[in-house]
Parts: sequence; C-alpha cells; structure tokens
Amino acid sequence: MILLIRSIYQAHEIREEIAVKERHRFNSSLLAKELFQSSEDLTRMARSYVVTGNPEYKDYFLTILAIRNGQIPRPYDNPSTYWYLEGINKQPDSKQGQAIALLKLLKNEGITHDELHLLQQSLQHSDQLVQIEQRAFAAVEGRHDNGQGEYILHGEPDFELAIKLLWGDEYNNKKTKIMLPLKQFMTSINDRTIHDIELAYQQLNEKTRLEYFLLTAFLLSIIGSAAFIRRRILRPIRELTIETERFTNGDYSSRCTFTGANEVDALGSTLNLMAETIERIIKDHQTALQLLRESELNLIGSQHMAHIGNWEHDLKTGEMRGSDELFRLLEIAPTEHSIPYDAFLL
Repeated sequence: MILLIRSIYQAHEIREEIAVKERHRFNSSLLAKELFQSSEDLTRMARSYVVTGNPEYKDYFLTILAIRNGQIPRPYDNPSTYWYLEGINKQPDSKQGQAIALLKLLKNEGITHDELHLLQQSLQHSDQLVQIEQRAFAAVEGRHDNGQGEYILHGEPDFELAIKLLWGDEYNNKKTKIMLPLKQFMTSINDRTIHDIELAYQQLNEKTRLEYFLLTAFLLSIIGSAAFIRRRILRPIRELTIETERFTNGDYSSRCTFTGANEVDALGSTLNLMAETIERIIKDHQTALQLLRESELNLIGSQHMAHIGNWEHDLKTGEMRGSDELFRLLEIAPTEHSIPYDAFLL
C-alpha cells in the first residue's frame, strides 16, 4: 500500500514536471515572439516617424525600446497587437506590469546556455538595427555626425538618407540576422522540450505500469484477506454461535470443528473442553443416579424379605399373624389362616 501511494505521488510529480516544461516552452515561445514583435514594432514606428515626421511615433519607438530593456513597466499582458491598437492620442488599454528586461524573463524560463546565446545574438542584431533607426531619426531632425559618432551638428533634414537607411539592403540584412537566431532558438527549445517531455512520459508510463501492478497486488491482497477473514474468523464465529445455541439448549455432544491458532480458534477449543467437561459430569451424574436407583430397589427388596419373618401377637384373641409379605409369597389371604400363640411357641 505504501509503495502504491509513493508511486502515485511520484507519477503526480512527473505530471507536474511535464506541465512545467510545457509551460516553460509556451512562455519561452511567447517571449521569443515578443522579441520578434518588438523588432517589427520598432521598425514600423521608425518608418512612420521618418515618413510623417510625427514625434509621437518616435515616442512610441523609445517606449517600446525601454520596455524591452526593462527600463519602464511592461504592459500587463503585452499582446502582439498592443502597438497596433495603440493609436495617436489614445491611452493603452492593458494594465501595467513590472519593469523587467525581456532577456531576463527568458532566463527565468530556464533556457539553456546555448539558447541564451542565440537570443543574445538576435538581441544584438536588433540593437544594431536600432542604431540605424536612430541615424535615420537624426537625418530627419537635421542632426549630423560630427565624425565621432555623435549627431550633434545641426543642419537641413535629410529625408532621402533617412528613407535609404530604413529601406536599404543593410537594414533588411540586419532584420534577417535578427530572425535567424530566433528561428534557431525556437527550434532548440522545441526539440529540447519534446525530448524532456518524452523522457518524462517514459517515466510516467513506467510509474503507471507499476501503479497497475501494485493496484492489482493490492486488490488481490484485499480479496485474499477477505477470504482469510471469512474462512478463519467469520465462519468460525458463525459456527461458534450455532454451537453455543446448542449448548444453551442442552446439547453438549456437539463440538466446534474448526482449528487454528487465533483467538476464535482458542475460544472454540475452550468451548469444546467446557462441553466435554459438562457432558462428562452429566454422564457421571446419570451413572450415579442409576446406581442410586438400583441400591434403592435392592433396599426395598431387602426390607420386603425382612418382613417375611415378622409376626404380630394379638393379645385379645391370642392369635399370631404373619407379615403381609409372607402371605403375598404364599399367595394366601391373611384372614384365611391364624396360628394360636401356644402353637407358635411350640
């Protein structure tokens, strides 16, 4: 029974482990898609700002980047449609969550070192893409490079350069480099999770087979115990009850036939011994009564024989009269014969 409970508990733990692995894979996939979506949203906001010159798109761009880097709170659910439904002069509909970097969230999902390296590559390419986008912003705003990578020289806006930067081959190549590690990451996490889950299911199947075996053994033990209890306890108790009723009714010749070493068997043996003792006492009593009756009959016979020599002298008539027993033996009536006293003396 203990082994069965332990096996059920271990199987429950394996199921929990499978659920955790599935949850980690699901969350990791969502976060990887979020990294991809953040890159797409950054591109869309950057291009919208370059084309329209509306500073709100730049604000959205900087907000998306700050959320990804964990600098400001994330939207509570952060759906992929968040920055599509977020229009100009509209407030976010989603609740605000904690401020935590996207990469840290992925680390919390238990990804491997190699998977983390792939994400870092993708994020690095995305950051390089951000640099191109910021150069495009500077071109739109009329800020030019001073030769040291600082866009602090003011001049005329260069929309043609900004468009070239955001729609050129370099930009598209960087976008491709972002996607490739993400794809490899998704493949890696899926393969790893599937492998881990297969191993977990294999262990679960083994535990399930063990549970079936232990459950079968437990049921057989229950059946065996029930049969044993019925044969060694219930049936003897029923027989003991019947024999006790017979003893109560005065039948002491009956005996309990079951034998064994448990308390019921000991009680049956004690009852048999008691019945034998009572039966022996009754037989001895009956024998004594029979002997007493025979002695009584012998005594009565002796008394009768003693009466044969018993005579009575009638002082009035002077006659001698024998005992009734004498006349009974002689088969004569007592009144038919009498003997004078003088003749009796002779």
